[in-house]
Amino acid sequence: MLAPSALRPRYRRLVSARVVIVLAPTCDLVLEIFLGLNGVTSRRLQSKPAHRNRIIGLFADPEGALGEATKRSLHLPQLMSILGRETCDARPMGLERPCVLTIAAVDRKPSALMNKGSCPTEQILSLLQEELAEFINLVGAQVLHRAPAPDGALTRVHRQGAARANFGSVNPTTGQSMSFDYDFIIIGSGFGGSVSALRLIDKGYRVLVLEKGSELKADDFPKSNWNLKRWLWMPSLGFRGLFQIRIFRHVTVLAGVGVGGGSLVYANTLPIPKRGFFESPSWAHLADWELELRPHYATARRMLGAVPNPTFTPVDRIIKEVAEETGNPFDKTHVAVYFGESGKTVPDPYFNGEGPERTGCNMCGGCMLGCPHGSKNTLDKNYLYLARKRGLDLHANAEVHGVEPLRGGGYQVRARHGRSRLRRRRRSYTARNVIFSAGVLGTVELLLRLKKDPKGLPKLSKRLGAKIRTNSESLIGVIGQQREHDLSRGIAIGSIIQTDEHSHLEPVRYPAGSGVFRTMLAPHVTGQNFAIRLARLLATIARHPIRTLRAATVPDMAKYSMILLYMRSTEGTLRFRLGKLARKHMGSDVETGVTPTASIPEATKLAERIAAKIDGDSFSLLTETILNTPTTAHILGGCCMGDSPVNGVIDRNHRVFGYDGLYVIDGSAISANPGVNPSLTITALAERAMARIPSKADLEGNSPPGREPQKG
Repeated sequence: MLAPSALRPRYRRLVSARVVIVLAPTCDLVLEIFLGLNGVTSRRLQSKPAHRNRIIGLFADPEGALGEATKRSLHLPQLMSILGRETCDARPMGLERPCVLTIAAVDRKPSALMNKGSCPTEQILSLLQEELAEFINLVGAQVLHRAPAPDGALTRVHRQGAARANFGSVNPTTGQSMSFDYDFIIIGSGFGGSVSALRLIDKGYRVLVLEKGSELKADDFPKSNWNLKRWLWMPSLGFRGLFQIRIFRHVTVLAGVGVGGGSLVYANTLPIPKRGFFESPSWAHLADWELELRPHYATARRMLGAVPNPTFTPVDRIIKEVAEETGNPFDKTHVAVYFGESGKTVPDPYFNGEGPERTGCNMCGGCMLGCPHGSKNTLDKNYLYLARKRGLDLHANAEVHGVEPLRGGGYQVRARHGRSRLRRRRRSYTARNVIFSAGVLGTVELLLRLKKDPKGLPKLSKRLGAKIRTNSESLIGVIGQQREHDLSRGIAIGSIIQTDEHSHLEPVRYPAGSGVFRTMLAPHVTGQNFAIRLARLLATIARHPIRTLRAATVPDMAKYSMILLYMRSTEGTLRFRLGKLARKHMGSDVETGVTPTASIPEATKLAERIAAKIDGDSFSLLTETILNTPTTAHILGGCCMGDSPVNGVIDRNHRVFGYDGLYVIDGSAISANPGVNPSLTITALAERAMARIPSKADLEGNSPPGREPQKG
């Protein structure tokens, strides 16, 4: 430990009963940062007694010994931006080798920290890492305008830092400079959030993504859906997988969770909706959507690596036969999969070598459990990968629970960090702009809570939670008695029957060994009321007890069954609201149009045809058979577009009515029923929204992002 007397005279005033300096050879640049922070720290810690014992750590690493990942976790780029320098001189104090400098403000027991003076760098980092980010939130941004400087040199340095880091945005009302941790904070890392992150980074903005789910690697994915802890998202039970099931009164929702959002579990399909979607009265008056989205669909397909499915499996053969028998068109799907040579790993084939390595698809059928082979083009391999490589900050296991407007503009975002509910850390961040991209289940529920909070966003439109759409789906599993073919081999969805302009059928698969859904199934029956369905269910079991038992005990459901996904663009909407008795969870109400139902006659007839070809029987989820509650993997709406807050939550450029700098860019912004998998449409809408935000360089001295005049 370096004695206080060894410090330069102008730093001696920093050493007091509350300050311990654990010093190894390093640069005096970090001391200058602390000199600027010292005045702010003393004031803010006195005004917030809860923070008086907080450890404050500042680090320097001029020779790159810490590594980029550690620097990001310690928020070093923010500290360097405050100071306005990118490199440091390690020897201004006559010290010869670079190391870590730790300055700690302590109150009662400084001895514990003082004993850390000889500890390895890794232990010091471990001790202080969690506290540093919160410290930056508390006082870091204030350096630019409130810290007292001993001379004009430090003031000049701070101004340089503001210019480089854009900590100082301009309030359009007052014209005064304001300080923020980030230009944009994005809540969620699905299709809308990932696109926004990359495009904003490319435009020069400082961006943070907060994702409540985990960042999963190849070894983290479950091999089958029987591994519930790795598959399901049920954090109350300690399950932090990638797939969540939410049961509402009127719909059961299936969704993805984790870094990459729904791309982790979706079936890779990237269709463009039919014309009726773009011309739907619910939003056609806002723009010529088919024309405006056309170039963005092309960009989205290129970025996601979409190609026509080149394979033809026994399942595709069956689907083609049914299409020919019914006189309906059969087609292959466009999918986000790298086929290449099966099992062969090659350098990035998509982004001129800037992306990650990819491995040719081996047709295991595991697309919806998280691809462990590097073949599925999930968002962490394109948009998010490139954004992080170019400077994006992304925090997994960070659940946002508060967004509050700041006086003078901008927002404070509060989040809980950590995997364990018992050991979660609370942190807050500030940003000029916030983008909600957590999907319908995340965005709508969070906004409903914020609307109820007087300190949150009480001015949100009364249309929040309205116009929830389900793609009018029906899910039917056909469990076959035949054992000749392994129906699990292939990609998740490889073919499609277009039954009419508004409806289609797709076969879906899971990998061999994945049969957990059998525990949730009952024989498929139709009927619009409970009594009829129950009578038909009991009659089916009574007529075919042996077949029903054999189907329920099939040795490998994935190998010997076909999951049929029927979708149509029929308009009918729900409304999500906070629970009436307990506001802990959302509830649903029927709003307009046709009430969503699991009983769709055409879907049942198609399932019967397919069952005849594999000597099978049709089953549905218990919620569909007993309650006639449909299941959807494509929940949409809740923050729909409008021309005013009277009829919408956001405008046609995804800007939230009533709150400058707030955006909604995810499935909750979709304002009509696409009737197809919506992932490509969400991506295209996000590309369009980002194209309308000027670059940071163009914005300097002008209005804030997204406030350009409406086009058309």
